[in-house]
Amino acid sequence: MLGASLIYLGKAAEHLAPEAMADYLDYATVGLALLVVGSLLPAFVAKFRLPSDQKLVYFSESGYVAQLLRRAFKASWAATFISFVGLEFVARDNLVDLPAVFFIQAGLFIMLSVMSVTFLVLNWNADRDAAGDDV
Repeated sequence: MLGASLIYLGKAAEHLAPEAMADYLDYATVGLALLVVGSLLPAFVAKFRLPSDQKLVYFSESGYVAQLLRRAFKASWAATFISFVGLEFVARDNLVDLPAVFFIQAGLFIMLSVMSVTFLVLNWNADRDAAGDDV
């Protein structure tokens, strides 16, 4: 998700960058998209090759990962909503010449990055709590 958020950041930045730099950003986002797909492909293959008894545990809605994802989704929704409210005030006077797709891409960047970072932090904290680390 963090990789996908960086792709949306690059696409949104293309609207603000000079034309020569926008071409480089376009190539960078295509390269990043290929990297994200290439890194996720082995995980998808491994997920679908699981035995049927492990798939039930893996896809369980009450499982550990599902609970963390729900908490991360809530945080990302709240952060996106607050960001759009703030962006409305900024854009009202300063960013009137930008296309609507810029704001959609900026919102997707915020939503996906907050979701992925929140998921990682929640998982890291749960792992540290389970190990008994007190830092």
